[in-house]
Amino acid sequence: MGKFALNLNAELTGVKNLAPKDEESFYYAFKVQCSGCREIHDNAIEISRSETHSIPGSKGEANLIWTCKNCRKTCSFVIEGPFSPYNDSQETKKVLVLECRGCELVEFIPQGEWIANGAESNTLFDEIVLEDDWYDYDENASSEVSITNLEWSISKA
Repeated sequence: MGKFALNLNAELTGVKNLAPKDEESFYYAFKVQCSGCREIHDNAIEISRSETHSIPGSKGEANLIWTCKNCRKTCSFVIEGPFSPYNDSQETKKVLVLECRGCELVEFIPQGEWIANGAESNTLFDEIVLEDDWYDYDENASSEVSITNLEWSISKA
């Protein structure tokens, strides 16, 4: 069993509280490495806290049960706690913790829609895509806002 932290470091200009748009139904995408055969799989897995599955041979549940296509080892993933909104521009911060059994997280793939608030105006920006740098204009604060230099990392929690 291993607990992994998803960490974020980004430059926020004029925005705060960066988080998934709808955390309950949001799908986090990761590349994984099987702890049995050590294969890093090409296809990403997607995990949502809204899904629960029974763990085979156990009384427990997980957000995702996945089987390695090479060695057939069964792996389980549990999202622990809520996403912690990112506010600390240019500071690495743990934003999510996952418990993984049978495999390890090796890369986060940002996808889906994210939200943030204007730092001065509290304007809601609710269609942020983080596949690249993001820029917009906060009309209430009369200033440009942006999220740039995103660096996602995974560490032991």
